[in-house]
Amino acid sequence: GPAKQVDPVIGSVEKFGASVDALLDNLAAGQAPDHTFVFDVSQLYVALACTPDKIEAVISRPLETVFTTKAAAALTKNAKLQSDTLVKSLMDKIQLVILTKQKDVDVLLVPPFFKALTDEERRKNTPEENALRDGVDMNEREQFVKFGSHDSKKLDSTMISSGARIDPIAAKRAMLDLVTPERLLASSGLKEGTLGTKGKRDFVVCESFQKLTETGIFQKFRNLASEQDGAPYLKIYPSATADLLAGLASVKTADGTIDDIFAAREITEVLQTAYYRMMNAMGGAIGSKADIIAFMNQIEVIHDQMQMILAIAEPYAPGVAFAKGIIASLKTASKGQAPVVPEGLDPKVSHKASAMHSVASIMSGVEAQKEADEGNRNVNALVLRDNYYESAGALHNTKTYDVTALDGDQLRGDKKEERKDLTAKALVSPGALSDGKVEPKAPRGPVDLFVCDFHHNISMDRTLYQVEDVEHQVAQLFEQKLVAPKFTVAIDCTVDLVRSDDIRKFLARFKKQISDGNMSVVLFRSAQKFDMLGMDNYYGGYTVTINNGSSFDAFNERISKKEDQVGGLAHQGMAHMAQHGTEHTDEYRRLLMANTRLLYSQLPDECRLTADNDSPLQIAQTDDPNNVFLDIQFPGYSETFGFYNTFIAWAQGNGLGFTTRPSFGFATSNFTIIGDSKLRLNPGLESAAAIGKYVGFFTQIQAILAKTQASQLAGRKRSELDKSEIPAMEAAFKSAITSWSVQESSTRGKDKASGSTTPVSGPPIKESAKRPEPSSEPPVTKGARPRRQLGSAGGTHQL
Repeated sequence: GPAKQVDPVIGSVEKFGASVDALLDNLAAGQAPDHTFVFDVSQLYVALACTPDKIEAVISRPLETVFTTKAAAALTKNAKLQSDTLVKSLMDKIQLVILTKQKDVDVLLVPPFFKALTDEERRKNTPEENALRDGVDMNEREQFVKFGSHDSKKLDSTMISSGARIDPIAAKRAMLDLVTPERLLASSGLKEGTLGTKGKRDFVVCESFQKLTETGIFQKFRNLASEQDGAPYLKIYPSATADLLAGLASVKTADGTIDDIFAAREITEVLQTAYYRMMNAMGGAIGSKADIIAFMNQIEVIHDQMQMILAIAEPYAPGVAFAKGIIASLKTASKGQAPVVPEGLDPKVSHKASAMHSVASIMSGVEAQKEADEGNRNVNALVLRDNYYESAGALHNTKTYDVTALDGDQLRGDKKEERKDLTAKALVSPGALSDGKVEPKAPRGPVDLFVCDFHHNISMDRTLYQVEDVEHQVAQLFEQKLVAPKFTVAIDCTVDLVRSDDIRKFLARFKKQISDGNMSVVLFRSAQKFDMLGMDNYYGGYTVTINNGSSFDAFNERISKKEDQVGGLAHQGMAHMAQHGTEHTDEYRRLLMANTRLLYSQLPDECRLTADNDSPLQIAQTDDPNNVFLDIQFPGYSETFGFYNTFIAWAQGNGLGFTTRPSFGFATSNFTIIGDSKLRLNPGLESAAAIGKYVGFFTQIQAILAKTQASQLAGRKRSELDKSEIPAMEAAFKSAITSWSVQESSTRGKDKASGSTTPVSGPPIKESAKRPEPSSEPPVTKGARPRRQLGSAGGTHQL
C-alpha cells in the first residue's frame, strides 16, 4: 500500500514515537528512505527548556530509547524485518536538528544520536537494543555534519548570494555561547593564561587620551596633510587618522571616558601601550612620508590600536551612533549646496554584514510588503544591465522572481545631453546580465523592484563606461506605467560619494512619489572598501531607506530587524567612522577617482578600446568621473601570454605600492583578473611620479606588442587570423616582453592636453626581481598588505 506519512517536525516525545512507528511500518512494507531523514526537534528543544549543554541528556537519550524500544518490538513482531536492514535503512540515516538562536544569531545544532554508550548505560538497555546500536555505522552518520559531504559550490554560492552567511564576529560570539573558552583551549591542547596587569604601575606615556591629542608629535603628524605638493595618501591619512583619534578622546559613555573604562577593568597598561605604539607610529609616518609602503605600515599600526580600543571599550550603542553619523552626512551640506536627502524625507539606516546581505534584506523587505498587500511574494524585478554581477545574480537565481534587464544605453540620445523614451528595445532577457545575449523580454507585471546604479563596477562586455541616468530611467518607468503601486528602487552606491550629487538630484526629482507612498528608495553600498579608508579592518555594508513609513511598514519592519544588523567590533568601528570620518571617506574616494582620471588621461590613444582598433592591448574607454579602475583587455588573445606576470614583476621590482588582492578601494594600486578575459587595475593614492611610471609601462608595452603584432600579422586584421596561428603569436609576445626597460612619463600636468608628458628616464625591471614564468593559468596571489622587511637597510619591499 501507499507509504505512511512521517511527520518530521517533532514537538514532543510522543510525536517522535508516532513518526518512528510510521517509519518502521513503511520499512516492513519495503519502503525505506533512500536519503538522510532529518527530524526537526526545535519545538521539543523549546518545550523541554533545554540548553546546549544538556542536549544529549534531555533530547538525544530519550529519543534514542524510544527508537530502539520500538525497533526491537518491530523485529520481534515481524519475522520478515531484518535487523541489519533496519540499522542500515534507518539508524544510519536518521538525524536530529535544532534551529535556535544564540546571541541573536540563528544557529543550527545537530544533537548526537546513537552515540556509543558507556558500560553503565548499556546495562540499562535490553540485549536487543544494544545489538541494534552495535550495528550503527558511525562513520556513515558523521558524514552529515561534514562540509565536504554536501555540494560545497552550491552551498557556498547560495549563502553568499542570499546574504545568509553570518559575519565572523557574530559567529564567534554564538560559538562561545555554545562552547566555553576553557573547553576550546582544552580541546586544542592549549593552557589557559591570565592577564597579569592588576595593581598600580608607573608605566605612563600620556595622562589621558585627550593629552595624547595635545602632544607635539600628534600635531606634527596631523600637519602632514597641509604640506604643499604632498602625494594623495598624505592629503588624506594624517588628517583622517587624527580626527578619528580625537573622536576617541572625546568619547563619553555611562562608564566614563576611554581612560575610565580601561582603568575600571584594571588594564590601563594596555591603553598606555597603545598610546606608545600610536605615538611611535606617528613618528615613523613622519619619517617615511615619501615612501607609500613604509608610510602605510605606520598608519595601519595606528588603526590597529584604535581597533583594539574600540573592541574593549565598545562606546557606541548598537544601531544608534552609526545611523546618526550617516544620516547627519545626508541631511547636512556645505555652504551653497542642498543636502542629499531633502527636507521632509526621513532616512533610516541599517548596518548589514555585506553589500550582498543588504541586497538580500531589500529583496526580503519587498517580498514582505507584497505579501502584506497582495497575499503573495511573487516579485517582478527589473535590473539595470551591467549592474554589479552579484546583485544581478541574486535576483536572477531567485525562482519566485520574474527578472527583466533594462538596457540603459537604449535610453541615451546621440548627443550627451539627449535622452530617449523607454521602448520595448530597452527591455531584454536576464541572460543579458551574464552571457551578453540580448533577447527582448517584457516584465511579467508591474515592476515591484528596480536594482540599479549610477556608476558601474567593472563589466564583462562593456567597452565604454558612462554615468547611468537612473533619474531618467525611473521617470520613464513611471511615465510608461510599468511600476507597481508600491515601487522600490534599490541603488548601489558603492562607487559613489556619501554626499552624492546624483542621489541628491534623484531624491529631489521623486520627492513627491516618495512622500505619497508610491515609491521607496533604498541606497546600499559595500562598506568594505572606501568606507574604511582602505584599511579593510572591519566589514559590512549598509542601507539607507527613504520612504513613507505608513505605506511601506512591512518593508521597514523586515529591513530593520535586530537580528539582521551587524554588531560587535565591526559595528563599533563603522560607528566611529560614521561619527568622525564621513567627510574623510568621501575625500578618500575623490582622491582615488582623481588618480584614475590622471592615469587614464595620459594613456596612448592606441590603447583605447574602439571598434576599429586591432591593437593587442586595449583599455575600455570611460567618461564616468567616478571611475576607479582601468578595464584592460586583450581581445582575441589570452591575457596570460605574459602581461599579468610581467606587470606584477615590474611593479614589485620598481618598489611601487602594488597588490593583487581580490577587491578594490585600497590605498595602494591593486591588480586582479576578472573572469578569464580581462584585468582590472585600480590605481591607488600614489604620487604623480608613481602614476607616471604606470603611464610609461603602458606606453612602452603597447609599442612592443604593436611591433610584434605587425610582424606576425603582416597587415591582416585579427578577424582574418587563423586560430592555429594564435599560439605562435602568443609565443612571440612572450619573447618580446622578456627583457625591456620602461620609460617614465611625467604626470606633473593635469592631463594629456596640457602637453606635460615629457618622457624622462625610468628604471628598468630589476634583475633581482625574479619574474614568474607566464603560464596558461596565472597564479593566485595571496594579496597580503604591503610590508617592509624588518631590518632591511636598503629598503627592500616585500609584498
